[in-house]
Amino acid sequence: MTTKLYDPIEAANLVDQHEEDIYQDVDANEGTNIGGIVTRTGKGATLVQEIIDIMVSQQLIVTRNDGAQQLYWTSPDWTNMILSNRVAARNWMATNSGENADKMATDLGISIVEANQLAGFLENEGRAKLVFD
Repeated sequence: MTTKLYDPIEAANLVDQHEEDIYQDVDANEGTNIGGIVTRTGKGATLVQEIIDIMVSQQLIVTRNDGAQQLYWTSPDWTNMILSNRVAARNWMATNSGENADKMATDLGISIVEANQLAGFLENEGRAKLVFD
């Protein structure tokens, strides 16, 4: 692996040249991972990771870990996913007390990351008590 060094202005220009492509890829492929972004955009993994890190710090992209890897959403996609699935999660909870988030994910057709986030919202609403075993 080779390390490339850039002066700050050239580094900023490099980010400017590529961040829109990466943002659009994440927006079109919500819940994607670095490997998917690299494959679809044809950009190097290090460049993609650096730009993703910048966009996460600016809250343009939201990241969650599914236990094996980081997954990415644009902020509006993440918000829309939560809002559009809360009613389904509440209804699911009403008939699935004692089940785990894996089952919620399978039953609702969402990722485990999304199910865990929804479980947290249900707990905050007083509709669920999370027990970790």
